[in-house]
Amino acid sequence: MMKEVLEKLKEIVKPGGGKKQHQQRLFILLGAVVLVAGVLYGLNGGSKEYRHAMALGDSYFEQRDYGEAEKAYRTAHDLNPGDKQSVESYTVSEELGNIWVAINNGEAGTELHDEIEALLPSISDREVKKAYQEAVESIESSPLYETYKRIDKRYEEEYGSNF
Repeated sequence: MMKEVLEKLKEIVKPGGGKKQHQQRLFILLGAVVLVAGVLYGLNGGSKEYRHAMALGDSYFEQRDYGEAEKAYRTAHDLNPGDKQSVESYTVSEELGNIWVAINNGEAGTELHDEIEALLPSISDREVKKAYQEAVESIESSPLYETYKRIDKRYEEEYGSNF
């Protein structure tokens, strides 16, 4: 491909013709150089970095390191701001990270469970849904979750459901 572009550029820059033809050739040459530079450095470099950031995020996500996954997905989003996949990925990673922090800090209550349940249907990626489901199961199997449910039930019985 590069050889073809160079051949066309040589053909365009051939000597001969008047001043107007020379200016036209110069503009065409300038446009071709900008296009080639964009393809070689801008577009390919950016997409390569984007793909690397997304792959890194996916790797961290699989390892359940949601904080690092979020950082990598945010980097991918910064490289390609209009990309919906990177937005969804870093949002989900951030939420899952918050969930795991809450579980590890003993703050996994019914509100968190309800938030997860409410978000689950809106997630389109199968792997993300799987991770959400694992988080739900982890919360539901937590002894703290049962404790919070009992506390909530007792509170509602004594004071009503209007907190």
